[in-house]
Amino acid sequence: MPPREYIAAALAGAVGVGAVAVLAFWWMDTPGTSLADLGGQATAAGQAAGMLGAYLVLIQVLLMARIPWLERAIGSDWLTGAHRASGESLVLLLFAHAALITLGYAGSLRKTPTEFFRILDMPYVFDAALGLGLLLGIGFISARAIRRRVRYETWHYTHLLVYLAIVLFFTHEFTAGSTFETNYSARLFAVGLYAAVALTVLAFRVVKPVVFSLRHRLRVADVQRESNDVVSIYLTGRNLRRLQAEPGQYFRWRFLTPGCWWQAHPFSLSAAPNREWLRITVGALGDHTRALQKLQPGVRVFAEGPYGAMTAALRTRRKVVLIAGGIGITPLRALIDPLAAAGEDLVLLYRASRRGDIVFHRELEWLAAGGRLTVHYLLGPRDARPAPLGAARLTALVPDIQSRDVFVCGSPGMIQAAAQALREARVPRRHIHQERFTL
Repeated sequence: MPPREYIAAALAGAVGVGAVAVLAFWWMDTPGTSLADLGGQATAAGQAAGMLGAYLVLIQVLLMARIPWLERAIGSDWLTGAHRASGESLVLLLFAHAALITLGYAGSLRKTPTEFFRILDMPYVFDAALGLGLLLGIGFISARAIRRRVRYETWHYTHLLVYLAIVLFFTHEFTAGSTFETNYSARLFAVGLYAAVALTVLAFRVVKPVVFSLRHRLRVADVQRESNDVVSIYLTGRNLRRLQAEPGQYFRWRFLTPGCWWQAHPFSLSAAPNREWLRITVGALGDHTRALQKLQPGVRVFAEGPYGAMTAALRTRRKVVLIAGGIGITPLRALIDPLAAAGEDLVLLYRASRRGDIVFHRELEWLAAGGRLTVHYLLGPRDARPAPLGAARLTALVPDIQSRDVFVCGSPGMIQAAAQALREARVPRRHIHQERFTL
């Protein structure tokens, strides 16, 4: 697999080519005479901003369509970051579209902008305004300061309104957009793009999960407590050998039990998958994860996946360091199995506040006793000084860390601290592998 940076650059280039095509269609249908005055120029600029904004909305949906090969190639964290960044851009573009069109039409017809708010009475213009309002609401609830105070379920189901916004934009674009009235090529391009996005979402977010669940018929086989607030859930099913899941990847799990069936959450495999069972490990961090602590054997499970790019295929060195924080040990614990089986030189640095927070303690000690893994527990509060994850501590524990691949998983704060320490320890960026699971 090529480095993620190359894949991201190729995807950005493809999106850029599409944007150029959108602007080319706009330019072909913008007569020079319409740019003779300020009103015409504002109207033309507004049309361009609207077409680019609608295009970016579709790109946003594609980024979150859970396309398996794309998730595997570039990772959910990069896709989520691109989704967030493009979301800010498209809101600005659609705002500019509304403002410039209003000002441009007002100038062309010699009316004041206030008078021209009657533009909302035009066919399907109110639909577009409603769609823009929905996007603004979604953007507001996704702002970092707001997102931290909103339940995951509220945030998730609010995001589903983007599909309604797209329908509203589609009707507006094809009834009020002059470009699509006369230019058959532009109309074909736009319809094809909308259809491709719709079919992609239908295939990977609806059909594929249903087929997956019918094929494998997953059920909870056992629930084992790892600590006071962490349990491991073992799942069995049919044809597990055909899952094509790799250690380090995750699924979106929906447990069909009262209180849990209506929401799906991502959890990594915490052991290498095999023909008999799968294992995930869940910490009680919210209402949903607390409910999962009480699961009973026999519960049916609806799953989507596998997703994620942080697999053993990323490594470029025979020596590997795994840096885990809290429940972030789960994908790294799964990674240990194939790496140890391949005879790699493995070192695990496990960051936790206290010894009682360590998950898989007995498993890790067993692996260490067998010579398959060297384990160092970095214990202490978050504000401990000196920092347990500081560069000096890393190089003291792993003197050759610069020549190793490093896999990191944990909370965003822990990942940021580890990344800073690794940079100070002069570990090459291409040797550092991480995947954030926060949305």
